[in-house]
Amino acid sequence: MTQESLCNRFFSKKAGNRFALSLAWVFIIQGIHTLNYLQGLPLPPSMAKGGHHQFLTNISYNITWVYFIVSALYHLLGGNFLSYIKEYLSAIALSAEFIVVSIYWSLRLFVPTLIVQKGQIVPIDLDLLIHVMPFVWLLIDYFFFCNKWNIGNIAGLLVMSGFAFAYWKWLEYLIGLDGVYPYPFLNVPVPQRAAIFAIVGLCAYGAFLLFKYIHPAPQKSFRNHKKIN
Repeated sequence: MTQESLCNRFFSKKAGNRFALSLAWVFIIQGIHTLNYLQGLPLPPSMAKGGHHQFLTNISYNITWVYFIVSALYHLLGGNFLSYIKEYLSAIALSAEFIVVSIYWSLRLFVPTLIVQKGQIVPIDLDLLIHVMPFVWLLIDYFFFCNKWNIGNIAGLLVMSGFAFAYWKWLEYLIGLDGVYPYPFLNVPVPQRAAIFAIVGLCAYGAFLLFKYIHPAPQKSFRNHKKIN
């Protein structure tokens, strides 16, 4: 196999790319361990009511894990339906992980009391595993193995705003209006909390636009979903 042929196979956006499939398998296998570990972590009494699924980090990690399962299926089976689901999951997962990384690390480094509950200690290896690795894996997958998202800007706005709104209502369902929220900066009156979620939704939409337009591959109105040989 020539160097040019190997390069073409590596950067192929078609179903059946073995490099993309390997990337997906690594995250899926690692994700099983990580998700099991997260479920076993004890929570402070003040946060026990909401459980482990109140954290945006955990929700985003689950979405990323599901995305790579769909990605693996796509590269094994091909098909328009899997491609469509994969594309939307990629946009949601990458935008959500961007929010997790940008908010968590900016507050963690400069105003830790706004992101970590008092007395809560997160080991550095776990920190990197859930607050860095998913984002890096998605970036590699998107820029090396995916076409530019063929999702309209209005659709992107609706999806990202809907995600932020769904997370807000999910927290209210788990915790209630006056309970202790997983992140201290959310423990504010409802109007301010609504404004925070609106800003988060707009930031997720901004991330969607950013990754959509800096992708080096040309946007296509159709795709070839046949597997590469």
